[in-house]
Order: sequence, then C-alpha cells, then structure tokens
Amino acid sequence: MRRNGIFRVIAVLVSLTATAASALAGADQPGQVTSYGVDITGLKAKVVANYRDKSSIAPADHSAADVSLGLTNDISLIALGVAAQPPLSQSFDQLWSGTKNKQGQTMRDQATVQALTAIQQGGGYNIKGPGFAQTGELYCNCNVIRPGDPLTFTYVLPTVSYTFNEGDFGASWNLTFNVFLTVTVSLQDWPNVPAATGIIHLTGANISAANVGASIDEAVKQIEVFFSTSNSGIDGGNIFAGQEGQIEATPTPTLTITSIGALLAALAKPAYPIGFTQCTGFVGATRAGTPTGTPPLTFNIRLIHPVDPGPKLFDTAIRTGIQLLSPAINPNLTEVPAGGRLTLTGIHFPPAQANEIYVGWDDTVSGTLVGSEIQWAEPGHPETHADISRKPFDAHANYEIAGLTPDTSYNVQVRDSDQLTNTDWSATVAVKTQSTNNVDLSLKTGSATLSLGTATRDSSGDFTANVTVPAGTASGEHTITATDGSVTAGTTIQVLGAGQSATPKLFVINSTTGLPMSVPVLVSPGATFKLHGEGFQPGTVTLAVQGGKSLGTADVAADGTFAVNVAPAVESGGYTIAATEGTGATQLEAALSFELLAPPK
Repeated sequence: MRRNGIFRVIAVLVSLTATAASALAGADQPGQVTSYGVDITGLKAKVVANYRDKSSIAPADHSAADVSLGLTNDISLIALGVAAQPPLSQSFDQLWSGTKNKQGQTMRDQATVQALTAIQQGGGYNIKGPGFAQTGELYCNCNVIRPGDPLTFTYVLPTVSYTFNEGDFGASWNLTFNVFLTVTVSLQDWPNVPAATGIIHLTGANISAANVGASIDEAVKQIEVFFSTSNSGIDGGNIFAGQEGQIEATPTPTLTITSIGALLAALAKPAYPIGFTQCTGFVGATRAGTPTGTPPLTFNIRLIHPVDPGPKLFDTAIRTGIQLLSPAINPNLTEVPAGGRLTLTGIHFPPAQANEIYVGWDDTVSGTLVGSEIQWAEPGHPETHADISRKPFDAHANYEIAGLTPDTSYNVQVRDSDQLTNTDWSATVAVKTQSTNNVDLSLKTGSATLSLGTATRDSSGDFTANVTVPAGTASGEHTITATDGSVTAGTTIQVLGAGQSATPKLFVINSTTGLPMSVPVLVSPGATFKLHGEGFQPGTVTLAVQGGKSLGTADVAADGTFAVNVAPAVESGGYTIAATEGTGATQLEAALSFELLAPPK
C-alpha cells in the first residue's frame, strides 16, 4: 500500500489548531475591532486589534496576558494594508512555477528535468505521467498563542506520479511521491519586516510493480531523485533523495515572501505608532466543503497593545528638595534709618504647599502620548480627577493640585494616555500639605530678636515683603532672617543713627540669585547687566564709564534707589562705572569696578 506522508503532516497541523480555536472564542464580540481583507487564498482575512478600553476607570481592566479590549476609537486604518495585498497563495505559486532563473527555468521546470533524468539514469524509458503540478494548495499553521512564535505556511503540491518501463523484459513501474514546501515566518521583530525560512520536503516515496516481472526487479531497484532550485532566492541543492520509504529534507537559506513582508509593513505603518507593539497570527475557518481534518486556509492577524505599567509618580517637593541654589533674601536698601522701611525679596524657598501640592511622573505609554489623568483624595473621601493634554517629550509630566486644605494628607495617582488606551494607574503617593505658606521675618539686634512680620511664598517659593525697622533700633550692622521652619536665609543691613545719611552705592544684581555680585564684576562681551543704585536723592542720575562712553541716565525713586540695564560697548579690560547726581557741594557720586572679558578665540 502506498504510504502518503502528507496525511501525517496534515494531522499534525490540525492537532495544533484546537488551542487557537478556544483562544479565539468571542473574538467577534463587542469590544474588539475587526477588519477584513483578502486572505492567503482569497478568502476573508481578519485583523483583530486588542487594546484596553480608554473609557474605563478601572485600575486594571484586563491582565497583560488577556487583552481582549473595548473599542472607542476608529482604527480601521490598521487593516487597509490587508485588502491591498494579493492572496498570499499567489506568491507561492510564483515561487514554484512563475519566477525563472537565468536559464529560463522555474523551480517546477528544474524539478521535472531532474526527476526525468534520474529515472532515465536508473534505466527507465517510455516515461509518462503529468509530473509536477503548476500550482499547489497553501495552508496556514498560524496557531500562535505567545507573541513572537513563528507562523508556518505549508504549500502542498498534488501527488507526483510517473510510469515507466525498465529492464530487458520491459517491466512496468509506478513511481509516486509527495512534495511540499514549508515556510516559517517569525514576527519576533515586528514592526521590522521579517524574512522567511523555507524547507522543501519529500514524503511517501513509493515504487510499485505494475506486473509480476516488475515485482522481481522492485526488490533490488534503487531510484534517486535530485533537483536543484536556485531561483527565487532559494538554493536547495539536493532537495530530496529518496529510496522507497526514505525521507530527506534539506533546509534552504533565507528567502523573502513578498506578500508577507508587504502585509506586515502595511499593518505596522498605522498600528505601531499608536501603541501596538506585538503582532501574532491565528487560524481562521477552513474552506467550506473541505474534508474533515483539512488544515486551516486563512491567515489572520492579531495586533496587541500591551497594558502599559503605571507611571512612576513622585512628590516634586521631595524631588526638588535638594536645591542647587540656596534660599536667599535681598533688601532693596543696605542702609536704612531706625523706623525706616525697606523691601525684602526672597528666592529659592520651598514652594508654597499649604493649599496646593506638586507632583511629577515618568511617562510609560507605548504609543503616542496625548494626555495624562491625575486623581487625588483624602483617605476615605471621594476622588477628584483632572485631565491634561500632553505631547511626546513635552516636559509637562507634572501637575499642581490647588484648593487643598492645609496640614492634610492626600493620596495621589496618575496614568498616561495614548490615542487608544490608558496605562495602569501609578502606585499611590501620599503627599501632605504644609500647615502654612508663611515665612517669618525677624531682625536680630544684640541678643534680642525683633519680629518684622511675615511674608507669603508663591508657587515658585519666592516672596516680596515690605518691613519697617523698629524705631529705637541701635545704629550699626544688624541681621535680617527669613525662615519657613525648614530652611533659613539671612542678610545684613546697616541701621543709621540720628543725623547719619546713607552712602551712595552701586551694585550689579545677579540675574540668577537676585543678590549683589562681588567686586570686580566680570562681564561677557556684548552682555547687558542690571545696575542697582541706592543712597541717592529723588531725581536723575547720570551714568558713564569713567573717562569714556556715556551710559545714559536713571530715575531715582523716593526711597533713593534706581535700577537700570546697561551694556558698556568697550574693548576688553578693566573699567569703572560712575553714577553722579547734582553738582558742587551737594553732588552725590558712586562708582563700581567691572572687567569686560575678551571674546573667545
């Protein structure tokens, strides 16, 4: 009896489809998007896009291993590439009997010549038979459960049959065997288009006697069949060699199945940017009317959007607690009489957090970032939500939650969104508001400390406050301090006694620290710097580089101060800026040294 090995192959393929059938139960249920196009054999193919429904507020709608998810967005673009592709079976037909090598032979032509030659060399003559068919049947073992598992396509040719005579008595022989090509495609590197690996198999080789005389020769006869396939990117060498009942399969080098690559590329173009990071295959229906046990013909695809982990959330007050710049306070006057007023500016203090808190996070979306959702609540109270629009790499992974109660703890979570779905919620971070946003101001005089009142920090940790030096404060140097209970900054002032006047002074204010810069001031070529003066009388001050260029004038305020931006256009070197007001015995003057640096070479 002839042993038909292809039936064994079919049985193996069929045995692999049961799990896929159960895994796909409910694949057409609401909550999945399915689009149809041309399948490998012209039947309907299905593209199933699995992702988590964006409208859900559940912490985890589905586990990462079972992403059968809801549809709230139109992503039909994903399947456009399917309908545009020709049936995949056409690629295999072309591979077998369409593409020619340099000698003008197809793979089928070469196989036919090699088979006839082998029979003739074995003494056969009067060879007859249809030989190799023009086309085969394409089946798909696309039962992929785990992402990255390969797809296997089997291109089965009809049984090859020859009759011939051999020997002096003209014994008749029947030679039959089966040939099929298997091609394995890995989706491990999707969206990169993979190459395919193919193997040509011989199964069920059978030589049978057509008469009694032939049966004697059959006991000793050996027939070897060889053919080479060098076209279409395949170099099989001796693809198969068979004595009756023997099977030999030779792997081929990598080949490209154009339709598979084009299909995957077409799917990846819209799917990958919106977060579908995995692509797997799965079996579909068997063609109607085919015998029981026939392997599936359809090649379906499942695109999977992973359930992204929640962002890493942190309290930015803690994250920014290590300051590169220390808190500082700067008075507008360094000399003030007892009972006089001055303005204090504070910078780099901790942000105000009595009625608001600040959080930041690290984004974790697979697709294009479009938004973030923040939720917060006191323990045991309803949650409050806020949505913010986002763009990839926009540096806006942070949020200020306002309108809170002082000295109260809040539980905060955040999740990111792409065009289709949300990440999981982040781990909960407990953030407590401060009891107050005030900064306490005081003046130390001798062993006594006098309160100057309070100032209120803003969201950046800065403040401005007008204070009065207590009447009766002794003349001399005193220290003003500002503290929020966690950090403290101080500055010195000179309290003037009765009959004392402030000395005119010039300072350059550092734009980063807000404090006067040390002398001599170093200035870059072409730079503009802020010049601050105090101790003058209300009116107009004339500014100039001593012995050189005028820098214009500045208006002096009622408190004797002025501030103006200057840009001395001079050559590199050391200079002095002079500020003068009035003439003669009432003239007020102050000077400031600076050095203009040489331009870089």
